[in-house]
Amino acid sequence: CERRGDLRLVVMSATLAHAPLQDYLGGCAHIHAPGRAFPVDTLYLDRPLKNEVWDAAASSLSSLLATEVQGDVLVFMPGVYEILRTIDACRRIPSKERLAIIPLYGDMPRDSQDDVMEPKPLRKLIVATNIAETSLTIPGVRHVIDSGLAKLNQYDPGRGINMLTPVPISRDSADQRAGRAGREGPGTCRRLWTLAEHQRKESHTIPEVMRVDMSESMLLLNGLGISDILSFPWYLAPKDSAVDAATALLTELGALHRDDGTLTLIGRDLLKVPLHPRLAMLC
Repeated sequence: CERRGDLRLVVMSATLAHAPLQDYLGGCAHIHAPGRAFPVDTLYLDRPLKNEVWDAAASSLSSLLATEVQGDVLVFMPGVYEILRTIDACRRIPSKERLAIIPLYGDMPRDSQDDVMEPKPLRKLIVATNIAETSLTIPGVRHVIDSGLAKLNQYDPGRGINMLTPVPISRDSADQRAGRAGREGPGTCRRLWTLAEHQRKESHTIPEVMRVDMSESMLLLNGLGISDILSFPWYLAPKDSAVDAATALLTELGALHRDDGTLTLIGRDLLKVPLHPRLAMLC
């Protein structure tokens, strides 16, 4: 912004705490725009889930359809595998009502993703990943069934790389999902966990920089000429132990010089491969 007087930066989020970000950006202006929300009746399981989460979602859907309430249904699942199993389980429940069952996840073609927004002659059952949590508002949704799971990128010590792993969502994420049912009118949210389990959840999602291996990010920063990672102006700085571990790995792979921590020729070659450095070494 100092070099481009015509450039304006707008940072938007449905869940991000604004005060720390304002401080980081030098006391920038803050605009709070509350969305219209209708009341959502939240229901919990009586006891911890024992069966598969897709079977529990199908059972919850069966109970919902038996009430004969109106409105489309949005089911949250952590990934494509769980989405497909959920769709199969929902097709097998006994019901007089026919449904337009639509999967929704990030790797789908654009036209297939757009299909979820179109009105249907039948009640829609959308089974989605957390792409439907904050990225878009689907018209017609009045009921949410939440598995309480999401796939987050985090370090897998067994494999030595970052992996998308199904983990329990935080309370703020659960609230965001429930809010999908109250955009156009009063709705319901059926959570596939108990109230006691909900109270034990993390209040906020742990930031990615605190849960991943930093070697890929460090390699990229070195490629941009930033070798002193600890002096980089992080919004949330990684742990010193994570930086030390990443430095040790990149040095062992021959990507960094041992004396000054700058990129080697091997490191510059690894930068050209959009993979974790361990995997890029195999290419």
